[in-house]
Amino acid sequence: MTWQQGAQYDAQVDLLRKLANTFTRFTVGEVDGQPILLDDRLPTGECVRIDGPAAPDLMRHLFHLNYYALLSLVGLLEAARGTKAQSNAVELLKQLKLDQAPVRQSENS
Repeated sequence: MTWQQGAQYDAQVDLLRKLANTFTRFTVGEVDGQPILLDDRLPTGECVRIDGPAAPDLMRHLFHLNYYALLSLVGLLEAARGTKAQSNAVELLKQLKLDQAPVRQSENS
């Protein structure tokens, strides 16, 4: 890994750390038979309602992908630098698309 590649790797790990630190600390729940993300820091607790045919799959993924899991992933990526696992870590960072803006819904939707 060149120093430029190393700097890019470190920058992407830092981006993931920032993403993890701004991640809502939610729990997965159910209200009226519908999946919902709950945040006990909010007055009503309700954070996001999930609807549609993919809702159960999305909620299963969000149950496992949470603030603490993301912080652990950052630690693993930091530990992988300079090891045999580094190429896999680079590929994971590529797949996370941290250098791309997320899709935003239009305000008219």
